[in-house]
Amino acid sequence: MRENDGENPEVGTESISSDSEIKAEIKAEDKKEKQKNKRMDFISKIICVVLATVIWFYVMQVDSPQYEHTFEDVEIKLSGSETLEKERGLSVYSGYGRTVDITVSGKKSVVGRQTSDDIRVTAELSEINTAGNYEIALNISLPDGLELVEAEYDKIDVYVDERASATVLLRSRLTGFTQSSEFEYGEPTTDVDSIVVTGPKSEIENVDYALVSVDFSGMGIIDRTTSATRSVSLVGKDGSTVDNPYIRLSRSEALVTLPVYTEKLVELRVNWYNGFFNETNTNVDISPSEIKVKGDPASLENMDYITFATIDEKTVDGSFIKSYTVESGNDYTIVGTNEVRLSVTLVGTATKTFRVTDFEVEAGKNKVRVLDEFIEVTLRGTPAVLDSVEDGDITAKLDASKFDSDYSGNVQSEVEIVVNGVHDSPVYEIGQYTVNIRVN
Repeated sequence: MRENDGENPEVGTESISSDSEIKAEIKAEDKKEKQKNKRMDFISKIICVVLATVIWFYVMQVDSPQYEHTFEDVEIKLSGSETLEKERGLSVYSGYGRTVDITVSGKKSVVGRQTSDDIRVTAELSEINTAGNYEIALNISLPDGLELVEAEYDKIDVYVDERASATVLLRSRLTGFTQSSEFEYGEPTTDVDSIVVTGPKSEIENVDYALVSVDFSGMGIIDRTTSATRSVSLVGKDGSTVDNPYIRLSRSEALVTLPVYTEKLVELRVNWYNGFFNETNTNVDISPSEIKVKGDPASLENMDYITFATIDEKTVDGSFIKSYTVESGNDYTIVGTNEVRLSVTLVGTATKTFRVTDFEVEAGKNKVRVLDEFIEVTLRGTPAVLDSVEDGDITAKLDASKFDSDYSGNVQSEVEIVVNGVHDSPVYEIGQYTVNIRVN
């Protein structure tokens, strides 16, 4: 019995310990559940706040009560002006460029999406039939969802007049350029002398002239001819600027040129066509040897001489003196006298006449027969060269292929004189020569 009594207390102790653990676990679970419930309550509150905010924004932005807003400086467009011009010969004189403030109401979300450009305000002019002053009602068109509360004004004054045209002179005005005593400045020019203006009759009658202005400020000294393209404006008879968008100009821009000149002495020269004359066989005296020219500095910068005459040596049969007039060029003018005397003296050459019987014919498809047995040709060269030339050294070339194949008859044909052989100095014919031929 004692042994049994000793065992029973041990069993009781284990049972009590197990119950305590169970209670502790239950208590811990209860604590976790309460913490979980608190978190859920906190999250629910946050969600409620967010939902309330969203609903508030929705109500205010989407389903809000009426909201008023004023759109400032809404452009007033004049409708029907083309009809006036094309069908009735009338042009708008005033009423253009006007704006008006428009107050509207609507849901804030709708109002907030609009700008002044979304509101259309027009004044209809197509019912006007004669010139005069008119009070035109404004037509206001609003986007869907907006209602008109108030317009700054509901009518505008418009004046229309007959359409007219006139041709007015174009003047130029240059400012801001620095001059130098080294140069001469000419009168500014424009690429056109006048322009045509079209518009309201009363405005056209007030136009005095057209003006193109150029400001050369910042360019320093103007040292060469300078051009610039600028806009054309209109000046009234009272000197004020005529600014009306319904006046049309035949040209909106013009080119203005400020001429700048300088003077320079340049050498005078003569050109030898064939290059036969040179310092060894010709003495040339040009009087005066230089001439003064006037032109744009840029054009004269690289200009060192003027060739006033081109002479074919084959036409010169001896020494000569001749007067010439030096002409002005595109880029310069002659200052003072333009008369020049040219004296040419032939040195160390002579002439000699030869009988030429050697004819070289280019016949093509034609049959050609030379009728002359010979022609006499005068050559110029040094005496030594002329002594070395014989009649047979000279050929007369002619081209008869230029005649039509069905042509037939006698005709004179120019010939080219060729001196065969190699010579120490030039030798050439004086004058032009022809030969009689028969073309079949």
